[in-house]
Amino acid sequence: MKNLEKNFAQYFQSVTALEPKLKTEAKKLTESFFDGLPKLAEILDLDVQAAFQGDPAAFSREEVIITYPGFYAIAAYRVAHALHVLGVQEIPRIITEHAHSKTGIDIHPGAQIGHHFCIDHGTGVVIGETARIGMGLVAALRQVHARGVLHRDIKPGNVLVEARAEAEGTNG
Repeated sequence: MKNLEKNFAQYFQSVTALEPKLKTEAKKLTESFFDGLPKLAEILDLDVQAAFQGDPAAFSREEVIITYPGFYAIAAYRVAHALHVLGVQEIPRIITEHAHSKTGIDIHPGAQIGHHFCIDHGTGVVIGETARIGMGLVAALRQVHARGVLHRDIKPGNVLVEARAEAEGTNG
């Protein structure tokens, strides 16, 4: 028992010694994240615009924001991606997995997705970590392989990722 107490005391001292460095790093990450929020809001606004303009059934931008599961998943991804880029561990995956559980849309925080992006009726959509999707993806995607797997690099220009589509990157 004495050895356990000694080990715990040493561990506690090492953690306590790291505390100022961790606080400084956490403050830098937090400031960087908050500094990026205006740009994040601009991109989300373009995503709302993509859904509203690309879906004739959308009555308003507010409807897109409040009721569209595709937008919910994209908004969660955008926040998670911002944290992922800063090097934050675990939290980005928690955010996107929560959105996945609510929407059926699985977007890895490491994926690279351009602005003006929309997912319509997205249950089953998977966008993997190495996927790179260009900006301006609005209309309907019809070039899906028989298995429902998209090419790793989806180029800009009038594309809407539909249900059961997967954009999982490859190392090739």
